[in-house]
Amino acid sequence: MLTGMMLPGPVLATGNSHNAGGFQNIGSVAELMNLPTAKLCANGGPNMGEINLILLNEPLALSMYSNDPANARMIIRKQADEIKANIDKQCTATVSDIPAHRWDSIRTLKNMSESEVCAQGAPTKAELLALMREDKEFNAKFDKEINEAPPEVRTIMEEGAKVKGTSVRNLMFNDIAINTAKNWEIACTKQSKSEADITPPINTNNTKNTISDVQEKFNESDKKLNVLWKSFSSDTRKKLLPEQRKWIKQKDNFCKTDINCLTDMTNKRIADLSNRKASE
Repeated sequence: MLTGMMLPGPVLATGNSHNAGGFQNIGSVAELMNLPTAKLCANGGPNMGEINLILLNEPLALSMYSNDPANARMIIRKQADEIKANIDKQCTATVSDIPAHRWDSIRTLKNMSESEVCAQGAPTKAELLALMREDKEFNAKFDKEINEAPPEVRTIMEEGAKVKGTSVRNLMFNDIAINTAKNWEIACTKQSKSEADITPPINTNNTKNTISDVQEKFNESDKKLNVLWKSFSSDTRKKLLPEQRKWIKQKDNFCKTDINCLTDMTNKRIADLSNRKASE
């Protein structure tokens, strides 16, 4: 019902090559992008119609269309273009494009001393990505932490990944690989210069800082703001209410789903109201 109402005919058209055993049963972008390459790229991969249908199954699709159908269509088409481009790139990669690495698992790499690793050369982003994708233990821990994240945080992450035409897994793996490779490069460079206090590489198992800590900081700030607001007298709250509503609207419009931004603006509001409280 939703797809028939929301998208024009050409967008819904699906290729005949996928009518049987295609991508109709894929429920989300994350599920699609996490398919094995052989399955993802079968018969040329999903077509634009199938990608659009998958996007329409996402949790925020209905609310987006209810609020602003034209903007929703534009966003979904842009997301579909990004996803299709990433899939095409993945499906056209040759065997030589797949990076080799010098370690059989992340655990092996972690158990080596810094000197041993640097003697072989700092791990590259491509090597770390390949290691993470192949390491079953790492993937199991990653899935566990993602599943334990608050639903609203997962939704934010999934929407951010969709904008870039990828999955949360691929997006976070890429970020982890970039940061870890940089830290190894710094550490090995310092060691080669015989400098003291070498900065160790980051722990590639630590995705909780990315997921839970940021949300926890915002929750703490939000609670402080609520407590502070309730501490004002009833008359003062009535006077401040129009201003508070205006601030909430500005915060939501400016920050959207950026948790760090929401936290910063909330802390500034706490400081402002605290000054008002002191002079009350």
